[in-house]
Formats: sequence, C-alpha cells, structure tokens
Amino acid sequence: MIKEINLKKHLIIALFVGLWLRLLCAHFDYGPFALDDYLHGLIPAHLLVDNGSYELPNYRSWLLVWLLSFFLRVGEFFGADNALSKIRVMLYGLGVFSLIGVYGTYLYVRNFNNKIFQIVAIYLVAIYPLSILVSTRAFGETVAMAVILLGFGLCENARLRQQNSLNLIVGLLVLGVACLFRFHVALIWVSYAICLLIINWRRYLLPIIIGGILTLILQMLIDFESNRSLFETFISYLHVNEGGAAGYGVTPWYSTWLLSLAFILAPFSLPLFRNYRALIKSHWILLVITLVFIAIHSLVPHKEERFMFPIVGLELIILSALWSEELNQQNKLSKFFLWVLIVLGVPALGIICLVNFQSAAVDPLLKTNSDQRNTLVLYQDWNTWNDFYSITLNEHGVAKEVELSNLNELSMIDLANNLHSQQIVIVSSNPSLLPIISRLATVNDNKLYCSKVYSASSLIDSIAYKLNPGHNKRRAPANYIVCDVL
Repeated sequence: MIKEINLKKHLIIALFVGLWLRLLCAHFDYGPFALDDYLHGLIPAHLLVDNGSYELPNYRSWLLVWLLSFFLRVGEFFGADNALSKIRVMLYGLGVFSLIGVYGTYLYVRNFNNKIFQIVAIYLVAIYPLSILVSTRAFGETVAMAVILLGFGLCENARLRQQNSLNLIVGLLVLGVACLFRFHVALIWVSYAICLLIINWRRYLLPIIIGGILTLILQMLIDFESNRSLFETFISYLHVNEGGAAGYGVTPWYSTWLLSLAFILAPFSLPLFRNYRALIKSHWILLVITLVFIAIHSLVPHKEERFMFPIVGLELIILSALWSEELNQQNKLSKFFLWVLIVLGVPALGIICLVNFQSAAVDPLLKTNSDQRNTLVLYQDWNTWNDFYSITLNEHGVAKEVELSNLNELSMIDLANNLHSQQIVIVSSNPSLLPIISRLATVNDNKLYCSKVYSASSLIDSIAYKLNPGHNKRRAPANYIVCDVL
C-alpha cells in the first residue's frame, strides 16, 4: 500500500511537470513540423469552427479534426480571437490530451515489483524531449501515441491485476480508437490480440471479438457522421497507399530501425540491451508489438519519421525496463546513461520547447495579425502554401505573387486603395531579394508607413537550410516588412 501511494505521488508530479513542458512547447513551437499537421489538422479545424464546413480528402479521418475543433471552441470561449492564439490553443489541447498516455503508463508499470522501473517509465513518458515534441504536433500519429499507452495500460492492468474481461474489452476498444486516428496503428492491435490468444485463447477470444466489433462499429459511425459510405475512409486509405505509397518516395528498409533506435538515444543506449533477458521475461508482449510495428514499416517503401510516432511511448517503457536493471545495481553503466540523458536531454528540451521550427512559413502572417485587418500580402519566392491564407487572412484579405523589383511607393498605395487594404505585408524567402525589401522598408510618408525588415526563422532551420538548401527549401528564412496604410 505504501508503494502504491508513493507511485501515485510520482504520477502527479510527472503529470504536472509534463503539462508545464507541453504548454511551453505548444506556445513557442507552433510552426509546421510538416505540411500535414496544418493542411489536414489545424487549418481544417480552424475553418470548421469559424465557417462551419471544410472538405477533407476521403482517405483522411475527421477524428483528429473534430478533436482539434473541440480544443479550439474551448479556446475561443476563453478569448482566443486571432489566428496565432487559435493555433496555440489547439496545440495546448493536444498537450493536455497526451497526458492520458502518462496515466496509461502508470496503469501498466504498477503491475511490476521493480519500483525504479515504475518511476523511470512514468517520468520518461512525461518529460522525455521527443515525447513532449510529439505530443504537441497535430498528427493522427501523435494522438495515437497517447491513446495506445492508455489502451495498452488498461488491457495489461485488466490482464495482470484485475482478471476482468469487461475491463479488457474497454482497453481493447481504447486501442481500437488509436487505430481510427491512424489506420496503420492496427498493427499494434492485431499483434497484441495474437499475443493474448497465445497466452490463453479460451479466456481472451471473446473479449478480442467484442473489442474488434466495437471498434468497427465506431469507424462506421465516424464514416456516417462524415457523410461517407461505410468504411469509405479506410478503403480510400488503402487505395492511396497502394504499393506502399512508393510514389511519395522510397527509403531504405534499415532507416526505420535506425530511427526507432535513435528515439531512445542509440548508440548510447545500446549497452543497456545486455538486459534483454529480463526485458523478454517481464515485458515480452510490449516488445513483440513494438518490434512487429517497426518490422512491417521497414518493409513499406515510403517512410516518414512521423509514421513511427505512435510507438514513442512504448519504446520509452522498453528503455525504462532496460535502464532500471542497471539502476537497481547502481553500476557505472546506469550512471553513464544518466549523464547521457542530462547532457543530451536538457539542451533538447530547450530546443524543442523554445525553437519554432519552420517559422518562416507562418510568422510573416501570424505575427502581423493579418486575420484581424484587411491585409494585402505581396510575395515572391515565399515557401508557404495557399491553404494557409484561409486562416490568416480575413474575407477581405488578398495574397498576390508579384515581382518585388517592380514595387514602389505609388504602386503599393494603388494596390492597397483598390483592395481597401489596411496593411501590406511584403515577404520573400529569396535572400537575393533582401536589398529590395530593405529599400521598400524606407517608405514613410502620410499615406504609407513601413516597418523595419523582420526575419522569420529559427536557429535549427537556418542550420538545416545552410547544410542542404535543396532539401530544406521550406526552412529557408523569410524576410518581410509590414506597411500600414494611413
């Protein structure tokens, strides 16, 4: 009983610290991790709440958008009234929601006698830098990570402690919900169900069937609410990804394994795997479902980092189990890995929480409150996307691609008057156009007042762009000025 109370105290502390770090990350790091988090998450949710309608591709589930729109409605109730604050409250919501994964971790680890393992697992899932970053990105995979941890915790708690079929069904349904956010998570559901059948098929067959049927019914309801035919989303998903989605690019099979190891700080963590026997003995199901997920994804031609996000939490529990074996012995390896976490983890927390990735694509409009005023955006060689204007410009705002070299004070005033614009934002990601933007920044009279030149970028983006400009065009710094029409 004393251990249980102490573990709950650690859970509360981990939830509090994890919440604070997630809110910090969501506040400062609101730029796009990839295009999809805006195009199929934040932008649709924004338009759904403000305009009442939006069209998603048939292969995209509405589940993520509905969740984000709920967060946005809560945020608007508390005063979020511009594009930047609305994006932030959706990311805040994701951060808060992800804490269910910390609780799911607690439900799992409480079934083991290794006290150090229990504590380490809870804290790693709560405050590990990658876990924080993933938790505040608007992807179905990131939401699935937290739901997987909760579902797995519920299932294993029901199997190991409660011996309750009803609670196991609930856990399987929660795991099923994770699959509905991203269909490839079904690999985890199926592999976990097979593990249960291997243990005792007579006991677990009926809960598996019921949990599976309930998940399918839930998907049918989602399709019905989405005005789609039954299972249309899943069927469209299979069509789009036919042939392993090789048309989107092919990556070597081993990249998935390297990425998964990097998630847990390989090569520094590799010596911990000498405890693999203890890992297999106590956590073989966890290991199997994780390895199956990685192995099958390694065979798919098209791979992206975010495809592996659903198993970040599971990998952290595996890491905790390996490291705790060393910590129990208080040997040099345990201390070495602690220093690795401190030396690499603390700076990583700062980078993740305070650096706004790909800010050049969003800051020129988000930082100028362009959705609050009738704004004319004049751009050349700016690495953003047209859908972004739908939430950063109001109904009278206009974005035009122009030759910046042809602009002068008179042409800018004429354009603004014709479109009844209140401000002009001039922006480019082409460094050769900086002298032109700097010249336009000197305009200052009784009709037009232009600001100094601002640069939208982050340290990480600048480094990545300089190392490989061709591959990192979206990370190129954007120079811009804001001109008030007087």
